Amino acid sequence: MGKGPNTAQKRSLPDAESGKPRPRTLIALVAAAIAIAGAAAVLAAIASLHWRYWLDSPLMAYAGYLVSHGAVPYRDFFDINMPGTYAAMSLMGTLFGWDDLGFRIFDLFCLAGLSLATYVWLRPAGRAPALAAATAFALWYLNAGVSMSVQREYLALIPLAFMLALNRAGAPPASLPRTALSGALAGLSVLIKPQFALLILPLLLYVAATSRAPISRWRRLAAFGIGAAVPISATAVCLLVTGALGPFLDMAWHYWPLYTSMTGAHVSVTGFDRILYIMHGTGRLFLSSYTPLAVLGLLVFAWNSEDRRLSWLFAGLLIAALIYPAAGGQFWFYHRIPFYYFAICAASLATGQVVRPRFTAYLGMLAVVVMLLYNTFVMMEKVSVSAQHGVEIRDEEERNATPDAIARFLRTHLRKGETVQPLDWTGGAVHAMLMARAPLAMYDFHFYHHVTDPYIRELRRRFIAELRAARPAIIIDVFGKDKPWPGGTDASREFPALQAFLHDHYTIVSGTSTYRILKRRDLPNERDSLHRPGGDISRRQQ
Repeated sequence: MGKGPNTAQKRSLPDAESGKPRPRTLIALVAAAIAIAGAAAVLAAIASLHWRYWLDSPLMAYAGYLVSHGAVPYRDFFDINMPGTYAAMSLMGTLFGWDDLGFRIFDLFCLAGLSLATYVWLRPAGRAPALAAATAFALWYLNAGVSMSVQREYLALIPLAFMLALNRAGAPPASLPRTALSGALAGLSVLIKPQFALLILPLLLYVAATSRAPISRWRRLAAFGIGAAVPISATAVCLLVTGALGPFLDMAWHYWPLYTSMTGAHVSVTGFDRILYIMHGTGRLFLSSYTPLAVLGLLVFAWNSEDRRLSWLFAGLLIAALIYPAAGGQFWFYHRIPFYYFAICAASLATGQVVRPRFTAYLGMLAVVVMLLYNTFVMMEKVSVSAQHGVEIRDEEERNATPDAIARFLRTHLRKGETVQPLDWTGGAVHAMLMARAPLAMYDFHFYHHVTDPYIRELRRRFIAELRAARPAIIIDVFGKDKPWPGGTDASREFPALQAFLHDHYTIVSGTSTYRILKRRDLPNERDSLHRPGGDISRRQQ
């Protein structure tokens, strides 16, 4: 580009940060799209305040409730989440309460924190990329609905994004204390989802590449490792002291491999079929509509960045997020959150660098505008349909009918000191127990897949022994369409020992076609008991 004035320069504005020309029309279009999408995100956040717990969120919240009231995970109740999840959910309930509104406020606080961290770590690439990425992901996340809310990948992204903010691209090499703090944030992410170690690797490579001398490189990596070891070691010591470390390691070693062999339809897949499943899932994620936007943004940034190592950092994060679900062997909808987050961040880079090749750069900016406006349209359509037809409200009322009815029963019939046992996973029983603040024994999803495996057989035996010892006053049995039964090889809906125990000691007192509430026979009868003598206590198979 020549130094003298020409037509191209007259049609451009100088980039205050890079001195490179930028087209007036596209700048205005990007700014307008960011403003519109930002307003839509605020409206979506306000509209989400009426959302209620659903699917995984009540399970995690209830586990956090138990922990906040003195229970020790793995030792006192069986669960498969990492310790960081319980800490996050305990914090949620302590600060904001355990009801639906507290859940929503916590979620929005987390989203605000993630948006802030996103803006900070992308700010060196330009104000427009930072704003576009923070706004677009917030809108994408809210458009995904309540089923995506407060998922573990989402929670783990927050410390990861702040870690990137502390080591933001283009900034001078971080001091050793700041590098150690980055490591601590990385450790927090791993304590929520161990596979996030994969997403940390690109930053470690970037830290090594940007160190001025070998001794500086090793010092920074050592500081990072020490920082990461602090929260992980502290958690391990806590588990050891409370007697939970052994049960945790036993669960992780024996149960995780069984659980991760199941697909999103809860069907176990092994052998060559599993390889095909992982390849197919990775391929589908790669063929997402966000992939070409991300590649376009990376290309524009790489062609115009003065430091190619930054391009490799962004590309490494995107690739790590792409293979993240494969590392865990599952492709459930929330496992894709990291990929969409980094794809949106990569796509947004196109709005900050506009010089060469000019057509590709302009195309990248237009793509970001389309991405922002599309997510805005999706949000507006949801709000419009819900307002005109009440579709979302009716759906929410329908899916919460079961937990609401069970919670009412528990509040009315459960006496002080009595306990409740759910025979359910995501069908509403645990949600009801959270609403009624009722005690728990174990979830029973874990007993119906890989039923011939020695570990599952031992889980079944232990469950019956603990159930006989605990003698819960009430048992909630969800057995219909609301229960996600495992399927495939070595799965079964039969649990003869449990069915015999229920038949011998419990009576049906309430229920519908999809759940039933059973009460221990030796307890006083209630005047409003719905039990009919001679009723079949065995679990109905749907």
